[in-house]
Amino acid sequence: MKNSIIQEDKTKCFITGSQSNLECHHLMNGNPYRKYADQDGLFIFINHHVHMYLHNTAEGRQKMYELKAMAQKKYEETHTHEQWMNRYRRNYV
Repeated sequence: MKNSIIQEDKTKCFITGSQSNLECHHLMNGNPYRKYADQDGLFIFINHHVHMYLHNTAEGRQKMYELKAMAQKKYEETHTHEQWMNRYRRNYV
């Protein structure tokens, strides 16, 4: 896994700033997208409780969509939109 292109400080939760119980959250999930996210640096570190909130609540899923849009914008700073669509197959912006 390379460094995140989204988050420089991996010692704090990207959302809350907490330094406890951090987990890696892949901004693109599912097979093969999680592997691509690792390769492209599309992941953040978040507190375990925030991670569960993102995956298990309607509000969290909306936040995940916003995070995916942020990831797409960051990726497209150095790649084309066509490259994004060929790789991740969904437009979030």
